[in-house]
Amino acid sequence: MIEPEIDAWPADDKAEFDRAATEGVIPPKRLWRMVGATSNYYMDGRGLFDYLITHGELSPHSAVLDVGCGLGKTAIHFATFLQSPGFYEGFDVEKPSIAWCIRAIGSRFPLMRFKHIDLYSGMYNRSGADASNLVFPYESATFDFVFLASVFTHMFDAQVQNYLREISRVLKPGGRCIATYYLLNDQKRAGIAAKQAAFTFSHPYKGSYAEHLDPPEAAVAHEQSRVHELIIAAGLELMQLPHYGAWATSNVHSQDIVLTHKVS
Repeated sequence: MIEPEIDAWPADDKAEFDRAATEGVIPPKRLWRMVGATSNYYMDGRGLFDYLITHGELSPHSAVLDVGCGLGKTAIHFATFLQSPGFYEGFDVEKPSIAWCIRAIGSRFPLMRFKHIDLYSGMYNRSGADASNLVFPYESATFDFVFLASVFTHMFDAQVQNYLREISRVLKPGGRCIATYYLLNDQKRAGIAAKQAAFTFSHPYKGSYAEHLDPPEAAVAHEQSRVHELIIAAGLELMQLPHYGAWATSNVHSQDIVLTHKVS
């Protein structure tokens, strides 16, 4: 079912959405701002998917949760990978994105399910609830694997804390989580001081650091030591040192990747 916001679009935009959803999995122009250039939609998702399969130790029978699934550029690769009893759940704050995923992906692949959750975002949804209070809409110990791509880079300390607790709750014992962050430490700050970094994160904000104050969610960094504290408090454990992105040494926005698992 098309979401109300999409029904309210101009006729030409809605027709484009309907036509694209019927014909394939590349979103219409109306939604391109969510994924960047369409030439990257498939390959960007494929690169992340390959990384997740390897480091998440996923099989076609895995139960997967995609937190902040966006327009499904990773979901489209899980759609042809997973087999029953494996399945995929994804949720996002952006209603048109979820409408797209349901129409273009969920309708074709019954193991792929998507939910809209009405959460506040200074970029996408200024009327939603605070993510620091969200209870994920899934039973405890449901998933083998949870991943978050560019979600914690738009959230603040209390929200990250809550999400890590919820991730731990919905993971099975031993289940893995891969999440991306902008992590601050001495090494990263040296790159910022040398003016090599893509960001400065110069605004302390709600226990984290924002690049801008309007909206502050646009790019958010967290102290690496604080993230480690929150991971441990949630009942998770680091499996290896973070894989650092290049954002602090170049103008590339590549993020830091953290792999954890639920303590059995």
